Amino acid sequence: MKNINTTIFKSIIILLSLLPLASFAQFNFYKSFSPLLLHENDTLELGWFGGFNNPQFSNIDIDLDGDNDLFVFDRSGDVSLLFKVENTGDQVHYIPLTDILNDFPDLSAWTLLLDYNLDGKADIFTHSDSIAGGGISVFKNIGTAGSPEFELVDGLLETHAEYENASFSIPLYVNLADIPSFIDLDEDGDIDILTFSINGSELEYHENQSQELFNDNEHFIYELKNACWGYFKENSLNNSISLFDTCNTNVINPKSPIQKEGMHVGSTVLGIDLDGDDVKDLLVGDISGSNIISLHNGGTTQSGIITSFETEFPQNTVSIDMQIFPSPYYTDINNDGLNELIVAPNAPNTSNNFSSTWLYGNSGSNESPIFNWEEFAFMQGEMIDRGSNALPVIFDYNSDGKKDLVVANKSFYTNSSEQFSSLALYENTSSGNEISFELIDNDYLNLDGLGLSLALYPTFGDMDNDMDEDLIIGDLNGQIHYFENTAGPGNVANFSLAIPGITDQNGDLIDIGQFATPFMIDLNRDGKMDLLIGERSGSISYFENTGTNEVFQFTLIDDTFGGIQMPGDLNEGFSVPFVIDSEAGYQLFVGSNNGEVVHFFPIEDDLTGDFEVINENILPFYEGKRSGIAMADLNGNDDLEMFVGNYRGGIGFYYQSNPDRISKTEDSAFPFILSPNPSNGHFYIKVENEFIYNYQIINTLGQVILDKKQIYGNQSLSLESLPGAVYYIRIYTDSFQSMEALIITK
Repeated sequence: MKNINTTIFKSIIILLSLLPLASFAQFNFYKSFSPLLLHENDTLELGWFGGFNNPQFSNIDIDLDGDNDLFVFDRSGDVSLLFKVENTGDQVHYIPLTDILNDFPDLSAWTLLLDYNLDGKADIFTHSDSIAGGGISVFKNIGTAGSPEFELVDGLLETHAEYENASFSIPLYVNLADIPSFIDLDEDGDIDILTFSINGSELEYHENQSQELFNDNEHFIYELKNACWGYFKENSLNNSISLFDTCNTNVINPKSPIQKEGMHVGSTVLGIDLDGDDVKDLLVGDISGSNIISLHNGGTTQSGIITSFETEFPQNTVSIDMQIFPSPYYTDINNDGLNELIVAPNAPNTSNNFSSTWLYGNSGSNESPIFNWEEFAFMQGEMIDRGSNALPVIFDYNSDGKKDLVVANKSFYTNSSEQFSSLALYENTSSGNEISFELIDNDYLNLDGLGLSLALYPTFGDMDNDMDEDLIIGDLNGQIHYFENTAGPGNVANFSLAIPGITDQNGDLIDIGQFATPFMIDLNRDGKMDLLIGERSGSISYFENTGTNEVFQFTLIDDTFGGIQMPGDLNEGFSVPFVIDSEAGYQLFVGSNNGEVVHFFPIEDDLTGDFEVINENILPFYEGKRSGIAMADLNGNDDLEMFVGNYRGGIGFYYQSNPDRISKTEDSAFPFILSPNPSNGHFYIKVENEFIYNYQIINTLGQVILDKKQIYGNQSLSLESLPGAVYYIRIYTDSFQSMEALIITK
């Protein structure tokens, strides 16, 4: 958002995830979106939110106020994301609601939200792994305003098929890579399903019999009514379409026929009325294509027949051309009651991952849309989004005494199938306690062309004893490379590649496998920088610097450092080490493929022994897979701030909360509970451990509109006089503070 008032960001300190850690209270963190982040004088509202790779968009009215909020599920890392949608004049603000996500079930592969029983609450349709390949699970929303609660209605939907020679009931199959369409195709009030068949060429129509059998929308009793609905077929080798297909095998009295062809998996389908004739047309994306095909239904609600199609869609505007496997979503993203079209890639690891949420506005109606391209990076443009697997590293690049942020990545994947890795430099522009960063260089050090691989990961330290910090970079191939800083102490860093491919004491190339993530630390405290190197397998290698202070030489001491083996499928733990030097000694934190960050202590007592796990995960909020962290005291208050990277290409930001300073609340997960939230203005503050505190009510402009001092215990809070909007309640004492979004509905 251009020129947005920075006080909004000072107020949006949504401290919703304060969770205590075992044993070492000084490493409690809470998530925040507040630090100001600038890019070309543009304030990024969602800068610390975390990036998109393969997002799927749905609407949910989270506070039941009649307005559409936004739910996003990212297939890359199986991450659920939730936003309260707020309109301010002609601007739309997306306010992250992280605490409510605790009420959502664990989801995977694909997830779409819709209100199947018309009770005003969005329910969940998602992938089920109860059968090989994939099926459908359904969760019913039984919650209240602001507090969704989901119960499993059916862990694996079934469908019944009547053929001439046999009849049977089987799981309703949806390929793991596909996304089906949930739509009332026959307009009887219940939810039907369109999904591509197991061979991927024909579209199956599974009709819900809830209305026919029970006269309601509550049941999921499906009949396979067409094994190739619409009389069309998709080619098994590409996304070309054949019309007026005749089928060799189909159910009795089908509303469409089928013809067998080669295996082809990977298609998304969206049922949508494109021309206002009340008959559902189709938008189809395919794993072999970069376009969306629109198929026009010339039939009826009871018998579909595809009579024409367009391979360039939408026409008369920018047509969809995305690497690769685009998937369409028809969603209201701005609370105007009109659905927009969002297109995002559905193929993890092989699709555009940084400019890949194409938004098309709708100047028509929901029943007869007219799409106009608006942007290539909807919401992504407001985030740090470094493609895939962003990892943070802290380094004072300009020697001004403030720690700056370098963000590495695995790769950017372009629309021409090219991949490249680069570093981004964000300068610490903080003043006093106000933390802020500004993007200085999107391609720091211009590493492309040096012959390095992908997944470039830096670590900084003085390797040659000249009082400035040098650079070592690990890469996808498991090798590490040395860049010397020739700037001298007190100057802006100036790096040049000095040793491409560092060797060990025997002259052999150091190669730890894949995805080398080095961390420089004087581990044995002999005055020389040693190396810890994480890798794809999930272990950590310890290389001692056995050279001199001026000329380093690395000797492998232990390739299973600390006995650490981060968990992961197919031996893919993706360990990322980070060490801090505390009063108690070195403490080790290791990121992992499953998105957790494990805390180990002590580690100096026996550098070749197995380390004790202090906490299995210090993160109070799931940022996504492939985590990596960096910590520093950014504002001089003796508490640490923490950056967390994830596979979606983004960075999360966390403040440290030190329960040692919090009297009588150190055993409480949250200092207070606010309920109901949202409400019409009447709230109740419940304090887990009664103590004296203060509270403020703050609007989204950062203005304090109510300030109460010296409050004791539980309190009733009446705000009925305030207009319906999002506010923030700040509860604080001299030693701690916590804030939470407070939503008033009118």
